[in-house]
Amino acid sequence: MNASTASSHDEYIANVEEPKRGELQLLHDLIRETLPDFEPVMISGFMGYGPFHYKGKSKACEGEWFRVGMGANKTGISIYICSGDENGYFPE
Repeated sequence: MNASTASSHDEYIANVEEPKRGELQLLHDLIRETLPDFEPVMISGFMGYGPFHYKGKSKACEGEWFRVGMGANKTGISIYICSGDENGYFPE
């Protein structure tokens, strides 16, 4: 099994090689401590926190995503932050 097919955050982290494994664990712990109300989820191979349902202006653009997420890649770790909710984007 590889990290992208993991069904939980613990499984994802366990399937990443060091030193990224320790870095992911540190980030995971920090996110859980900082955002305890954001439910942890696995979506499209990413570790996500705070799931929400989105629906774009196009009927074909609809699904589940997360407010904060991260994943390991060949060169490092990517962190994703969705700056919006069902009421629109925060900057607007």
